[in-house]
Amino acid sequence: MSASEDAYHLWALLGRRELHENWEWLQVASSNHIAAEIKRDLGMMCGSAPYLRKWKGALHSQEFCCFETAKSQIYHYVYQKYKRFRILIVDDATLLQKYGVKLPENGFDPLRYAEVLLAYQTKARMWHPAPKANEHETLNEREMLKEIRKFLNHKENP
Repeated sequence: MSASEDAYHLWALLGRRELHENWEWLQVASSNHIAAEIKRDLGMMCGSAPYLRKWKGALHSQEFCCFETAKSQIYHYVYQKYKRFRILIVDDATLLQKYGVKLPENGFDPLRYAEVLLAYQTKARMWHPAPKANEHETLNEREMLKEIRKFLNHKENP
C-alpha cells in the first residue's frame, strides 16, 4: 500500500474462474485500515495457520483441521474455486457523488453507505450486511440496504 493508504477506506475483491471469463465481484468491504484488512482476508484465502485450528474428539486421538471461523472457510473456498484475483481500491466520496447520493445528516455513515451501495450495485457474492458498529449508530447495513434499494428504484422510476 502506498502513502495515500489513509485516504481510501473502501475496497473490493474480484475473481475469475478461468482466464477467458469475466471478473466477478466477490467481496466489498470498508475499513479505516484497509491494508491490514486486505492482508487478513488474503491470509484466510490461503488457509494459513491463524485461520486453521486443530480439533480432537473426546473419544479418539485423531485430530482434525478446522477453520477458525465461517468467514475463513468461505475465503478458503473462494481461493480454491477462482484462479485469478484483483483488488480494487475505491474512492467512497466519488462513488456517492456518481450516484447522486445526498446522505441525511442523521443515521448514515457515508463510508458504510458507500460499501453497501457498491456491494448492491455489483451483486458481490460474499458480501453480507454487518450489524451496528456501536450503540450510538442508528442504522445498520441491513437498514442501509433497504434505503439504497428504495433510492435506486426511485431514480429509475421517478
